[in-house]
Amino acid sequence: MFVTLRLRLTVLYVLSAMTLIAFTGGGSYLWLSSYFQTITDEALKHKMAHEYEAQGIALPPELEKADKDWYSRHGKPFPSEVYGAGANANQPKENNNSEYYDGEMAGTFVLPLNELGQLIFDPNPVPVSFLPDVSAAKAALNQQSDLRTVTLSNGLRARLLTYQLPRSDGVAILQVGQPIAAQAQILRFLLIATVGLGTAAGLLVGSVSWWLSGKSILPAQQAWAKQQVFIANASHELRAPLALIRASVEVAKTELDPSDSFKHTILQDTLNECDHMTHMIEDLLVLSRLDAAQVKLTLAPTPLAPLIEEIYRKMNRLAQDKQLEFSIAVPPLQIIADATRLKQVILIVLDNAFRYTTAHGKVYLVAVALAGKLSAPLIQITIGDTGMGIAPEHLPHVFDRFYRGDSTRMSGNKGTGLGLAIAQSLMQRMGGKIALHSQLGQGTQVILTLPAAKS
Repeated sequence: MFVTLRLRLTVLYVLSAMTLIAFTGGGSYLWLSSYFQTITDEALKHKMAHEYEAQGIALPPELEKADKDWYSRHGKPFPSEVYGAGANANQPKENNNSEYYDGEMAGTFVLPLNELGQLIFDPNPVPVSFLPDVSAAKAALNQQSDLRTVTLSNGLRARLLTYQLPRSDGVAILQVGQPIAAQAQILRFLLIATVGLGTAAGLLVGSVSWWLSGKSILPAQQAWAKQQVFIANASHELRAPLALIRASVEVAKTELDPSDSFKHTILQDTLNECDHMTHMIEDLLVLSRLDAAQVKLTLAPTPLAPLIEEIYRKMNRLAQDKQLEFSIAVPPLQIIADATRLKQVILIVLDNAFRYTTAHGKVYLVAVALAGKLSAPLIQITIGDTGMGIAPEHLPHVFDRFYRGDSTRMSGNKGTGLGLAIAQSLMQRMGGKIALHSQLGQGTQVILTLPAAKS
């Protein structure tokens, strides 16, 4: 139990740390990726605006705005006498070309194309070794402009801005692009660094968290161990006095005058209380051994039908005494379980069903095979009754120790409140699950699920 708690605390700490790293690293990656794309797009629009001016063509509004933003970001005045709408095509273009060759403009290429998307001439200082992107050219012809990330014919990744020129003097389309391989390499390095840092941090946080969680639960673990030792010792010490009390009462009953019904009743009540206390002590011993992992289980393929039929033969007599209809439906199935402990679980559930079902009610046991598509085959055993049921507010607590529900269920039914807790612990030790569904006044269903044996 404490190992599971320690593991959960460690996993919680590690997940918290990994979530923080993922948000930080992922946020940095997304921000840097957005920043790279933004400055690349601004540079391409600035270059496109420069090419428009070189051709003596008035800037489209979106290019003029982007160009103003570019100059503003670089702390330079916007040359309105040169880039104003309708600038004179014959006016000298003395626009300090050095500003086009800063780091943001490095590697930018210009491709003048005809209407078919074919390169007319290469104006770049270094001749290009790739073909224009025809799909971007077609898109620009249809919608005036196009901005996209492409893989060029030589395999180079680039951000490409394409515009249809408003006048036709041989150059119908203008493509301006910039390689983004360096940006992709930086982003890849950031991603690798984030994953590496996250892995290292996860291992470090996991190790420290495992140590810290062990330290934090150590007092509770020691207190629990002392409590378990006390319960086990007390249970052992109480068994002998109870056995002696029961034997003494039995002797007293045999020597009592048969006509003294009052004393007979008192002695019988004493015997009943002894039996109740003995049953509770046995349950406490079982739970303490389960908590201490001292109960050894032998999990093996077990034929389910013979086991259920044996239980039916024993419990059917009790059902007849209580005027209950008890039925079973179990096909020939093989289940992975400890036969003795599975029988104990079923008997605990059936005892509750018989206890809280009134005369002429029904109790049934049905087993079916579940063929899961994503999981191993399972066997589901459903034990149901038509008894008084359990109120919704009590359902979350039915597997708690010593919890016995409301007074109406306890009326005339003495129990220890440990049966379902033992059943749950045994099912977990066998690798199975137990669930309870109930509606007040309509009965209860307990569902046991265990792995099926391979046929």
